[in-house]
Parts: sequence; structure tokens; C-alpha cells
Amino acid sequence: YRVPVKYDNFSKLQRISKIIKADFFLYLKNFLNNEFYDVIHVHDLKLVPTALKIKEIYPNIKVVADLHESYPAAVREWTKLAKGLKKIIYRLFNNYERWLKVETEVVKKVDHIIAVVEEMKDRMLNQHATLETAKITVVSNLEDKDFVQEGKIDNTIVEKYKDFFTILYIGGFGVHRGIDTAIKAMKYIDIKNIKLL
Repeated sequence: YRVPVKYDNFSKLQRISKIIKADFFLYLKNFLNNEFYDVIHVHDLKLVPTALKIKEIYPNIKVVADLHESYPAAVREWTKLAKGLKKIIYRLFNNYERWLKVETEVVKKVDHIIAVVEEMKDRMLNQHATLETAKITVVSNLEDKDFVQEGKIDNTIVEKYKDFFTILYIGGFGVHRGIDTAIKAMKYIDIKNIKLL
């Protein structure tokens, strides 16, 4: 289930400034009063403290944190891009130090953690000394390579790139994705006729 949220400026400010998200908490509490589930799978660090608050009411429920990115590091990058009042709000309420502290607390309390790459798992183990390896499972966030065979091949694209070694990027274009690093790295790759798409 997805929790409906309000997108007016006051609601956004309230969500940024509070660690426990009131709208998410109330929705989950009401939902679990009518139906019980064994596990809450929480996507993103920013919602994990709220799920853990729910666990205080329903102690038998398990909380799995899907920490598919370093949220503290992403916040640091988003703050660099923010301007005006948004930058001030980010610096006050949505900064790297605050979210690293939250991450440190929640990794102790959740029942399990999902990371999407080994590097994320390694970072978390290195950054949080009491965290045990068995508490983190790596589940890759990518398509199985066989999915390419299921699609229809556009021969005009094949023809256009047939003489190139082509690297294809598929995903979001946020600054925290590191696409700029891939672009800068192209000049160091010693392969003739290479393209990054």
C-alpha cells in the first residue's frame, strides 16, 4: 500500500522538520487497527523512524528498512542544489549530520536491512560498528539481463551504434546518481569508438 500525502507547502515543511512523519504514522496506525501484517517494508530512511514508532504499538511486527541509497549523502547533494529559503530549511532540518544520526539509530532497531549493492552494505558496516553482516541483505535494483531479449529490437538503433562500444545508462538523472562521474571518466577509457548513452 502507498500512503497518501499532502503536497502543500506547510505539509512539506512539516514532513522535512519532523523525524516521525505524522501523516504516515496515523495512516499506518489506522490501517493496522483493521488489518494486521507481519512485516512493514519501508522504502527510504526518512520513513523508517515512523515505522519503528508503529512497532512500539505493535511489537510483533517486523520492520525491514530498504536503504537503497545513502540517504544522508543524498541529502548533502540535494542541499547543494537548493536555493533561497529551501536551502535554509535543508540546512536546519534536512542535513547530512541529522540523517546520519537517524541512520545510526534505526539500523540498531530495525529487524532487517536491504541494500542494493555490496558497496552500500560495506559502507553501512564500516559506518555503524555494532551492525552485524547478517542483518543486511543485498538485493540488486536492476533488471535481469534476459529482459532485453523480451523486447522488440529496433534495427535503426542497432545500425546507428553497430561500430561503437556502447555503454547505456538507464535510471534517474538526479545529481546524486553520479552521472557526471561517468561522463568525466569517458576520457580515461582506452577503447576506440566508445559511446555513453
